[in-house]
Amino acid sequence: VPEKIIPKNAHQLVFKFEKRNNKPVTLIGRFFISGDEKKLILSILKKKLSTGGTINGEWIEIQGDMKEKIKNVLSSHDWNFK
Repeated sequence: VPEKIIPKNAHQLVFKFEKRNNKPVTLIGRFFISGDEKKLILSILKKKLSTGGTINGEWIEIQGDMKEKIKNVLSSHDWNFK
């Protein structure tokens, strides 16, 4: 199934917070962009926040409770939030 790709400014990103193995994980999504763009965003976030993360389908997962920091980084890259 090909992913639906929509422009950056049409996204309404949502945050979810989970605990896995008693460790906090922040999920940001859903991203409807190419895999390469997701990898770029993930690498920007990991560098700026000095943390680990991964891509899981249309979601990006970042280690830790980083909602505000992620919002600041992504806002500076022209992303919108609900």
